Amino acid sequence: MVPSSISRSCTFGVSGSTSAAWSDLYFEVKNTLAAESLRMYASSLLVSRLEQFVYTAPA
Repeated sequence: MVPSSISRSCTFGVSGSTSAAWSDLYFEVKNTLAAESLRMYASSLLVSRLEQFVYTAPA
């Protein structure tokens, strides 16, 4: 029987690197989606302002 402290350290060594890889991937995807969301928001705001200018301009 393997003592639990040794078993935990062995398991952590394997899953720790896998966990770090998933964590890196998660933050990469999260940052990409955040940047895309910000770009879409800025585009939407710009279009909204242009539409407001066009529809409220004197004829």
